[in-house]
Amino acid sequence: MRNVLTPARGALIAALLVGAGITAEAQLRPALDAGEQATRRAEQAQARINQLDDERSDLVRDFRSLIERKDAAEVNALRLQRGVESQSREVVSLTDQLARVDEITTVMVPMMLDMIEDLDQFVDADLPFKYDERKARIERLRNVMTRDDVVPAEQYRLIIDAYQTELDAGNTVDTWSEEVMINGLPTDVDMFRYGRVSLVYLSRDNRHAARWDRAGGEKGNGGWVELGADEREDIKLSIRVAKELVQPTILTGPFQRLSVSAPAPAPVPRREGLAGEYQSTLQVVENLGIFADQQERIIQNQANTIASLEEQIADAPGRANEMLGIMETMINDLETFINADLPFHIEDRQQRIADLRTALARADLPISEQYRLIIEAYQDEMGYGSVQETWDAELQLESGPTQVKMYRYGRAALVYLSLDRSEAARWSREDGAWVPVDGTMRADIIKATKIADGVAQQTVLYAPVTKFSAQ
Repeated sequence: MRNVLTPARGALIAALLVGAGITAEAQLRPALDAGEQATRRAEQAQARINQLDDERSDLVRDFRSLIERKDAAEVNALRLQRGVESQSREVVSLTDQLARVDEITTVMVPMMLDMIEDLDQFVDADLPFKYDERKARIERLRNVMTRDDVVPAEQYRLIIDAYQTELDAGNTVDTWSEEVMINGLPTDVDMFRYGRVSLVYLSRDNRHAARWDRAGGEKGNGGWVELGADEREDIKLSIRVAKELVQPTILTGPFQRLSVSAPAPAPVPRREGLAGEYQSTLQVVENLGIFADQQERIIQNQANTIASLEEQIADAPGRANEMLGIMETMINDLETFINADLPFHIEDRQQRIADLRTALARADLPISEQYRLIIEAYQDEMGYGSVQETWDAELQLESGPTQVKMYRYGRAALVYLSLDRSEAARWSREDGAWVPVDGTMRADIIKATKIADGVAQQTVLYAPVTKFSAQ
């Protein structure tokens, strides 16, 4: 800024010296005006220079930002290109797989059917533990193979799960209750399986023990062999260990050597040239035949299902009316049962009967839901017979309203005990009324209520049982 003002001042001094004949004031004003104009022009020029410098800096920053964005865009484009190439290869692979779906399915179906048959033969040759359950699993696999709504992948998974279940049985011990024939009489026994090497049982009275002999039986298909007293204790200990009643320990048992003979493999024919192609073609045709048979069974099952549904639709109105009548009878029977039963929670149980009748009258409630509610009520009533319970209640006795402790022994007996223990009674179905009890029976009731309240240890209870007859 000083460099700009210096020429103006020099011009002012020169003007003063030259115009000696002019008055000082007249010479000074134009010079000052010229100096001020020059100063303003210099300031404007400096401001423009600063503006241009700022614009240059902004352009440099924008340029660098564009360079960075260009580099990032090139990297992203390269990544997207590689992704497109990968997806293109995946599309080609999927297209190839889709083209081979029918071929793969054609080969897999016979293989899965063979796997099921092999598993069936294995179960027949194995120890007969939980035989019905294992055969039922195989039958479910056969049914799955005829269903068109189950994809081959799911069918294969279910077969592998069945194989895995059979495999796991060889690495575990197990015990369960079963009924077997001993000396011509059905007898409850505890079965025990040592992995897959031995299967034994022990009767509940510890009088009979036996092991399964694969080579025994009338036809050599296996049979039970009686064991002596020495081995019964080992079996008894094994059963207790399996039930987690004692600590795990080393188990001994009547093991039998396992020998499974497999049929000799068929000789593989040599395939050369056209003969090999011919054999391969025969194999493909055979697989196609098995696949076609399976598809035919699926179509037949679908036709049977459609026919069954059409028949059900045609009979739906009549069957609905018939079902309503059946459910009405079920509700009436349940109400009769409750009225003849011990009068425990009677208001809640009668309210449930009323709720069932209300549900049966609702047109917006499906018959299946109405039936489910009735069955649920039946199941709850059945559950009452297997539990004992206690609760507080108020009864109208001869002495007036009395607070009592109610106690129920399943469905065998219903008793009460006043809170001051001065009165006790049992419900008599024959009389339909409370019958007072005293002495030993009252002491038994006191003991039962203490056990139910958790203030006494569990022991043998004696209940005043009353005969139950629902007419």
